[in-house]
Amino acid sequence: MRFGQTTRYGVLVLLVVLGSALPALAQTPTPDKPFPELENPRRWGPFYIDPSFEIDRIGIDQNVFRARIGQAKPQSDFVVQLGPKLDLQLLIGHRAALTVNDELKGEVFYANPDLNHADNDLKIRFDILIGKVLFTSRVRWATARQRPNSEIDDRTRRDEREVEQTVRVFLGPRTDISASYELGSVRYTDPDSLILLDPDRDGTALLVPYSVALDRDRERTSLDLGWRLSSGTRFFLEAQRTLDDFLAAETGRDTEDRRAYVGVEFRPTAFVTGTIRIGRAQLKNTDPNFPYEPFDGMVSRTKLVYRPSGRARITMEYNRDVLFSAFDDNLYYEQLRRSTLVDWYFGNRLGMQAGVTLTDLDYPQPNTVRRPIGVKRKDRISDVYGGLLFRYGTGVSFGVRYGVRSRESNLLFGDDRSPYIFTNLSYKF
Repeated sequence: MRFGQTTRYGVLVLLVVLGSALPALAQTPTPDKPFPELENPRRWGPFYIDPSFEIDRIGIDQNVFRARIGQAKPQSDFVVQLGPKLDLQLLIGHRAALTVNDELKGEVFYANPDLNHADNDLKIRFDILIGKVLFTSRVRWATARQRPNSEIDDRTRRDEREVEQTVRVFLGPRTDISASYELGSVRYTDPDSLILLDPDRDGTALLVPYSVALDRDRERTSLDLGWRLSSGTRFFLEAQRTLDDFLAAETGRDTEDRRAYVGVEFRPTAFVTGTIRIGRAQLKNTDPNFPYEPFDGMVSRTKLVYRPSGRARITMEYNRDVLFSAFDDNLYYEQLRRSTLVDWYFGNRLGMQAGVTLTDLDYPQPNTVRRPIGVKRKDRISDVYGGLLFRYGTGVSFGVRYGVRSRESNLLFGDDRSPYIFTNLSYKF
């Protein structure tokens, strides 16, 4: 297996952006556009709404439980995932706005009905502009039953809640500065899921629920300074400090995470939209009694959509991040994710789609409770797919996709392979 860097991919992304940046506009609030903008709103009384309904997939997953290669027979199932999405906004004069975004997704399994569940992501924000100062209050509540992932094969329900207050000052027509304060919580629920932890690394493992490793409260402060070109492209500097207070004190996982970013933002146009954010993170365990490995390195969050014509769209992502881990005695793992998706229509209705996603996971500390002892875990997850697209008018699109998701690991228990075939349908009212 290869777990090399992807420098050429990052350079390609930068070249595409820089070649298309001039006609772009800033995404962050501006004095003349301080409130969020709905994509295709319709007016119902005092409200602007943008409703839609999506069937994300109807098809067959040939390895529902992520069975490991050579250890268990994969189980196939017929799966349907669908749900509505609503964007709503109420403008209160010219100085205030209430914006609500809600997305509900249901997932239904034919042969395994005990896996049926519904996920929801609700966001509410209130903006008020007083002179040159924009006050933004934001609330988010997201709950989802996660599918088997890279660390654990059992399904767990994740509940995340956030409350944030931001103050943005427009120093001039092109310059703004903002400060944010956020409180949040993350909780996991799965009474049947137990994992091994060895927080003091003495070779004696604790068998604990999944939530013991990851349930936490969060406090985050951030500062952002931005400057826009005359075209609207916005360059920014951002600094963050996050304190995570884990509920299980016996594991000593409380952390401090300091980050600094430099980046550029682009507004949706006929050419490009997205954000490039590159920086450095320093994450350390704040309890000196536990020998967790600290992190000090590069992080990046980049997503771009490039439209070379009205019939083509290329979506690219390059994300490098540090995520909390539930595997053995690792406090975190490094995740490097690269993806490219091409949608190309041959005419007004028929098109094709092809994509690839590569995700590398790198764990900093060697195993102390699983064999082989003393080995640092490394995984690569790949998802390669292709399919056909069909659209009718401006509100209906349909697609069929065949793909293979596979995971390779340097640990024997880590490999799995999941072919799938899905159709999807979206409808905008």
